[in-house]
Amino acid sequence: MALGSVSTSVSTTSRRRRGHGDGGIRQRPDGRWEATIDLGFADGKRKRKFLYGSTRREVAQKLDKAKQNVQLGINLSAKRQTVGGWLDYWIEEIIKPEREATTYAAYETFSRLHMKPYLGQITLHKLQPEELERWLRELERRGVGGRTRQCCLSRLRTALTLAMRRGYVVRNVAELAGELGLDEAVPALAQQLEHNDERVRKAVALALAKIGSSSAAEPLRRALRDKSPEVRMQAALGVGGRKSSALAMPLVVAMEEEEDEAVERELILALGRIASTAAVQALIKFAQPGGRLFGRKPAAQRATAVEALRIAATPAAIGTLEGLTDDGDKQVRAAAQSALADVKRK
Repeated sequence: MALGSVSTSVSTTSRRRRGHGDGGIRQRPDGRWEATIDLGFADGKRKRKFLYGSTRREVAQKLDKAKQNVQLGINLSAKRQTVGGWLDYWIEEIIKPEREATTYAAYETFSRLHMKPYLGQITLHKLQPEELERWLRELERRGVGGRTRQCCLSRLRTALTLAMRRGYVVRNVAELAGELGLDEAVPALAQQLEHNDERVRKAVALALAKIGSSSAAEPLRRALRDKSPEVRMQAALGVGGRKSSALAMPLVVAMEEEEDEAVERELILALGRIASTAAVQALIKFAQPGGRLFGRKPAAQRATAVEALRIAATPAAIGTLEGLTDDGDKQVRAAAQSALADVKRK
């Protein structure tokens, strides 16, 4: 049967009937099926994306996938944008009109010689931290100097931050922002803390924790109050190193409010990784037994604080561990003795 005769045998009513939850599926006069997804407004105009298939089932599957991508922060109107295409746009339309000719020439050279040959074909919303690591290792293997590699990485950071601000991607660029320590991406990340998809909020929380700057402290406080313990856990796991000293007090406050024991444990250990004066003082407080009648802390919490003091290994932390080696609680005493022995071996 010809395709045209199929469409004439279907009534106008049946062609346009929508299944429950389809969100805009219809059969076209040519017999193909079409789905429409609303992308909201941009530049004062409503944006829609049209999806096509030979059967209702096929187009419904495409619609479901598109809805998932919207939830993950993927801008469907630019879903096929590659890293190379975005770099070209950024250099030609942003850098060239606004910067000196010598700056434009340097950016274009970095992109053409050292960035696009390795990253250019990757779809922007699929770029992952591991690909950046492979890229930098390959540049080093080919004899590209450390200063040039750092310049390339810096340019990519700026380009990716702009991509996030313009809504091209959220989840994977959030992960990249954390890996690259993009402090300039914090405002864009903070805007995504209310995202409906938990996976996006987890990526954002982890990125904010890895960035660890003073500007990330307030958004991280919000992440540590997220309704999902998985999001709060990611925020705790991402904190590390003394560069994150600005996060010590938000972690202390979050630890005192946290009801999930697993998250609480990771928050305490994160303080050990920060190892700042404020972080160590908080750990010393958590490691102490508390009052005799009221306010005694659980042994497990105190033992975790002991482990965190071992990680910190500052003079104050070591002094506290020495004092806890004869603690009245067997679990804490054993933890302190083991921690102190481990510190001395190092």
